[in-house]
Amino acid sequence: RLGCKVAATAFGGLLLALDGPRLAYWWLAAVYLAGIALTRGLRHQGAAAPVEHPTPTISTFALIRLGWSAAVRTPIVQAVLLVTVVMNLLVFPYQQLIAVIARDVIGVGSAQMGILAGIDGIGALLVAGLLTFRARPGRLGLIFLIGALSQCVLIAILTSLHSFALALAVQIVVGACSACFGSMQPAIIMGNMPPELRARALGLLAMAIGVGPFGMLLAGALSAVFGPSRTLAGMSLLALVLIVGFLARNRTLLVKHQDKPL
Repeated sequence: RLGCKVAATAFGGLLLALDGPRLAYWWLAAVYLAGIALTRGLRHQGAAAPVEHPTPTISTFALIRLGWSAAVRTPIVQAVLLVTVVMNLLVFPYQQLIAVIARDVIGVGSAQMGILAGIDGIGALLVAGLLTFRARPGRLGLIFLIGALSQCVLIAILTSLHSFALALAVQIVVGACSACFGSMQPAIIMGNMPPELRARALGLLAMAIGVGPFGMLLAGALSAVFGPSRTLAGMSLLALVLIVGFLARNRTLLVKHQDKPL
């Protein structure tokens, strides 16, 4: 998936450079149509096994309430969820404005913009492979925290760069930090919640990630007033302050934990 992101964004930038948005959107429509055609070709394999003892139904609100109460009682899971909300609200919206940064701040064209937007996948791919073999179970919270805080600082730096080469290097490191952050989210939750509550806690994680569109709206509105560079730098530094302030009250991500068996 990460390799496809690098190739797809670079190819998208090339299409924009060749014929502007029209060619890029035609290509996107063709890809979606091909996906629909392939999906329609899939066939259902076998019938579902009958359920002898159906599970009692429970409302969505009750599931959210139970999952949230369990997460609040587990400080490290609470920390992961709150940091996730901050990151998706204030830091990750930079991805939607990377084209503006490439054009107005760094001063490059569409082809270079496509490379810049996708090259973070290289850093993410390298670190994801490294974490697979070298991550220590007791230090997952620290890896998660380093990834989050580093991204806050690096995005603030990226918005002020005027060198394309330096911007590429920063984006690669951002991708590496993003892999540390993203891969540790479910791992920490799975390792610190009872088996019967893991699905609900992961549902809360999905809700925390789901605040991203509100961050995009916020970044767009503020960029119209203050400009993209000041907006993204300010939002990233605000995220840094909020996370550090939260750590002053909840230090569980900094403590070595003995994860529960899966």
